[in-house]
Amino acid sequence: MWVVKDNAVCFDRGWLYINDGNSAYCHNNTYGNRFRSSSVDFNAIEFSSEELKYARLPKTSMILSIYDSGLPTALGHKPLRYQRFTYFISGARQTNDIGLKIAEYITALEALVSSTTTEVAHQVAERVACLLEPPGDARLDDYRQVKLAYNLRSKVVHGASLKESQFAQLKHISNYLDNACRILTIKYVTNEEKFGDSIESQEIDAFFLKKLLTNT
Repeated sequence: MWVVKDNAVCFDRGWLYINDGNSAYCHNNTYGNRFRSSSVDFNAIEFSSEELKYARLPKTSMILSIYDSGLPTALGHKPLRYQRFTYFISGARQTNDIGLKIAEYITALEALVSSTTTEVAHQVAERVACLLEPPGDARLDDYRQVKLAYNLRSKVVHGASLKESQFAQLKHISNYLDNACRILTIKYVTNEEKFGDSIESQEIDAFFLKKLLTNT
């Protein structure tokens, strides 16, 4: 469902509905946090029949998750970049703190497209931008959006205070990152321009060099 649009849809095996006469309560059998939208809300979202059909297509199905590795960390058995990517997206969707959402989304993007340990913010920003937009002003705007997200992530993880005046900006960036991750998910599972094959191989740098320095 998330592949189609941002939402807070959860699927659980069991529900208990209690009405004590004055108020109603609905409990499920999930002990962890439920999914939240990129804006940390549970607003109702409508799906058309066409969108639901699209969500069921084989090309939108997710690759085997990395949760059941049997190791102390699910990241310890050399999973695909895409598996790490979806792992952190899941974390972003479950947290109720929008600052931590941004941190998780950025980590997801790093897991998917970065191939260096230096100047990571610059590399991720330019690679995400070239995947989302053709050469031009729109691509430059995406680069700036990702760099802004990095600045906010830095404040979150290093303990800086965020002013109330920044809350609207946080929601905007969280929404932007959620949408960017969704677009890249589709590009990967459909293997658009051999994106999935390239980033899971030794050709990742050559793939992005071509994207960045040509008009393709």
